Amino acid sequence: MTMNAPENICKVIRRIESSGHSAYLVGGCVRDAALGVKPHDYDVTTDALPSETLEIFKDFRVVETGLKHGTLTVISDGEPVEVTTYRVDGEYKDNRRPSSVAFTDKIEDDLSRRDFTVNAMAYSLERGLYDPFGGIRHLRERIVSCVGEPEKRFNEDGLRILRALRFASVLDFEIAADTAEAVKSQSGLLDGISSERIYSELRRLICGDGAGRVFAEYGEVIERCFRGIIPFQTFAAAADNICFLPKNSDCRIAYLISLCQGDASEVCRALKASKKESLHIAALESEMNFVRTYGLPQNKADIKRMMGRLSREDIILIAEYAEALGYGNNAPSFKKEYESIIESSPSPCVKVSELNIRGSDIRLITGAEGAEIGTILSSLLELVITEKCENTYEALSSSAKKLNIKNGSKK
Repeated sequence: MTMNAPENICKVIRRIESSGHSAYLVGGCVRDAALGVKPHDYDVTTDALPSETLEIFKDFRVVETGLKHGTLTVISDGEPVEVTTYRVDGEYKDNRRPSSVAFTDKIEDDLSRRDFTVNAMAYSLERGLYDPFGGIRHLRERIVSCVGEPEKRFNEDGLRILRALRFASVLDFEIAADTAEAVKSQSGLLDGISSERIYSELRRLICGDGAGRVFAEYGEVIERCFRGIIPFQTFAAAADNICFLPKNSDCRIAYLISLCQGDASEVCRALKASKKESLHIAALESEMNFVRTYGLPQNKADIKRMMGRLSREDIILIAEYAEALGYGNNAPSFKKEYESIIESSPSPCVKVSELNIRGSDIRLITGAEGAEIGTILSSLLELVITEKCENTYEALSSSAKKLNIKNGSKK
């Protein structure tokens, strides 16, 4: 294989090699290039010690990113390039990171500490591919396999168990038999991994082309990732449908919660999702439950009410969800009516905040106070949505006077 790295990356490698040291592109960029996918970043590894790398790039801007682990960031043509010295890891005491690292002058030593064979390849601009663990063969065979003993790799960092599933899902690969056995037998290591790290991997796994197969084969492992709140049977039940849903992690997590009738707030807390993500997942899950029971709304007013609850992007997600799973079989008519609403008015009034009247106006017009003002505004919005009142100040003022709500009741 031949890699065509950007010139700023090649400049860094040539500078290292011109100083008498070796340098390789390494890891994910080599894997992606071998798959015919454009790498999104490039990592460089070298036998030069950190102090030597600093000397080599003394006329460059260099950021000491992780000096004790041998990593420096060289700014080349305005872009950051990570350069790391070949290293071997010391003992792993916390199932996450080595207690120490030692530098080495052998590239094979460095590659031998990596997680999977497809990530343990290096590429030299001069000598081409270096693949001591059969990564290219495993790419051709579409296999995820640990470098060396799977049990050792997973004990070093329990998150690698989930990374194996993520690669199997995203690449749509099978997991090698010995690696698969260790994934299942050592899944308890995931209990000690932070929810933040797990959530980051899950979001990518759940959107992979192979997610359904991974769900079917490793449901009990993924259950641990969701901290047992979503039972493993759910993943088997979702296996046939998950890949037909939009490739949106919030949408797919909401689907799993809806499928097992779980508590969205509880799941999001367990995953340490952000407040924004939690609210989004809960809103999608609620809408999915409604659509599963009643189908997509069909009349203009109901669709506008839906538009008040969801963003336009989320309305498309829910429509695709309903269409994929056949809930109501009315997605085409929904889409037609929804598009008609947007075409007739690109910014229809569907929320109280979009009314052309404010709470202070209602207070002056009706004398209402506090919660009464909110009640009147909600009533006005309903009149606008059902096209019984135009969204103009004059029309809304007139309707507010007619409503004449005082103390929560009409007079």
